[in-house]
Amino acid sequence: MPQTMTKQTVIVHIENDYEDKYHSEFDVELAVPDSADIEQWWEDVVWPHTGDGHGENLNACYTATITSADDLELRGQSFEWC
Repeated sequence: MPQTMTKQTVIVHIENDYEDKYHSEFDVELAVPDSADIEQWWEDVVWPHTGDGHGENLNACYTATITSADDLELRGQSFEWC
């Protein structure tokens, strides 16, 4: 019986904070980052999931945190765009 490869994923918790004090948060399931280039993964893979459409012309701060991953070294890592 052929073995099927399952794509490994991580759960990333996204928090969006806007200058008018509006706050939202949600989780997304994304492909596991390449540990050799995790900084680029934040920008290329996670960044497109930040924001929620509120306050298109407002200053905002987005925080993303890996909350679930098979690789224990990834859990708790976060990145912030402000």
